[in-house]
Amino acid sequence: MKIGTNANTSIPCYVVIKSKGYIISAKIYTSKNKDTALEYHFIAKKEDNTFVGDSLEEVLGLITMWEIRGQNNDDWRADHDEIIDYDKIFNDAAFFDEDGNPINEEDIEI
Repeated sequence: MKIGTNANTSIPCYVVIKSKGYIISAKIYTSKNKDTALEYHFIAKKEDNTFVGDSLEEVLGLITMWEIRGQNNDDWRADHDEIIDYDKIFNDAAFFDEDGNPINEEDIEI
């Protein structure tokens, strides 16, 4: 199985969030800058809990993270060891150009 966020994942995420008993709403923000696209914020509410994300996939991820990591106070936050482990992803990351070709890190201009 290989799955990534795409247009075909929003509705299944909506259905899953709704099946968990959340009320879902959306806010769409316009920008004064005509070059900027509309911004979406999706909100899922249930009892005293509110989860907000730029996509339904994000909202479902936040709900799942909260359900798995703990629902008391700040138990969902990362601890020191988790931060170190997470940072390894970026230390081991490969670099690619816009065509998907691998490039050397030292060739990147920042």
